[in-house]
Amino acid sequence: MESVSYQRFPKIKIREMKDDYLKFELRETDASMANALRRVMIAEVPTIAIDLVEIEVNSSVLNDEFIAHRLGLIPLTSERAMGMRFSRDCDACDGDGQCEYCSVEFHLRAKCITDQTLDVTSKDLYSSDHAVIPVDFSDPSDANDPFDHTETQRGIIIVKLRRGQELRLRAIARKGIGKDHAKWSPAATVTFMYEPEIHINEDLMETLTLEEKLSWIESSPTKVFDIDKVTQQNSTKGILGTGLLAQKMDLNVEHLFSAQGFQFETSGVCLYLSSIFMNLFNSCMPKDADFGLNPAKFFCCMMNVLYFDLPILLESLNLVVVVDPEAYTYDDEVIKKAEAMGKRGLIDIRAKEDSFIFTVESTGAVKASQLVLNAIEILKQKLDAVRLSDDTVEADDQFGELGVHMRGG
Repeated sequence: MESVSYQRFPKIKIREMKDDYLKFELRETDASMANALRRVMIAEVPTIAIDLVEIEVNSSVLNDEFIAHRLGLIPLTSERAMGMRFSRDCDACDGDGQCEYCSVEFHLRAKCITDQTLDVTSKDLYSSDHAVIPVDFSDPSDANDPFDHTETQRGIIIVKLRRGQELRLRAIARKGIGKDHAKWSPAATVTFMYEPEIHINEDLMETLTLEEKLSWIESSPTKVFDIDKVTQQNSTKGILGTGLLAQKMDLNVEHLFSAQGFQFETSGVCLYLSSIFMNLFNSCMPKDADFGLNPAKFFCCMMNVLYFDLPILLESLNLVVVVDPEAYTYDDEVIKKAEAMGKRGLIDIRAKEDSFIFTVESTGAVKASQLVLNAIEILKQKLDAVRLSDDTVEADDQFGELGVHMRGG
């Protein structure tokens, strides 16, 4: 018996991309793969962060441990992190973690000599490697603005010094992953959701009045549904046609139609449509033709039909459409509202089990797009380690600690 292949070929489609933000679709895969990718982005893509701090002078109000902790949480540009060595695996420094292959050295020297408070920020850290520096959160468009003194313009504040206070230190930044400490996590947030598939039962929807449609739309906590703007314009057109026709025919429209309990807007569309038919009748038919029907009687008959059928026509013009399916939060509020209105089956919402929408926000250590690419590469290595787990020697030779970790060693 031939073995069944469950091999799938996931596809990615980019929707929006910025340096620190990425939104994309992941299709033709399952939730286990989507969640694995999310976890790898958060906890296993390596970055560079300050791991060792040697305080030379500290006369500020913050103690040494506090300052060291704040330094560790400053994101550093980490494009070269994938090519660096982990300090524990570096043979150039015997695991000491203080060589050019596995670390980057920083220095900070600051002293307040005036009566004005001195802000010591991440921009006061001087790196031995120009490729690894504190992330710059300032807006380039404000670089030449002398009146912009925002926090992002100055960098991340480490400590504040008063006259006579001083801070001098040396720091060592190393490669690490978020699984070891949150300071190495390159992701501010990574989320994914099932792509919703929403179907409206048009036949049931047409049985609702405009007020009921609006009430049903407003039952959703997020803006998922709305009245179609095109159909709204068409119904408004009918209302505008009322005045001109009423003036020409010298009719009291409100008196004529309110007697039957219909709204003035309804009669407006009725008169508008009737005027179209009358114009066609007068322009196309010969004046001396005898159809056995007086034009006035024809008009009254046509008005009578439109008068009673038009309320349904007007409500059907206000179509309910899905404006933003991704805003749906699977709260089932619209489904409950439909059931409360006695319209079970009005809406059908299902989650596509093989389609996911990802939102990735980076800390700035690496670009959001590069974060996804690095995560995919690491995930591929993990899957290869699992595939080769039967041959432990080959797995250990190729993947080292990763192969042992994947087998639970």
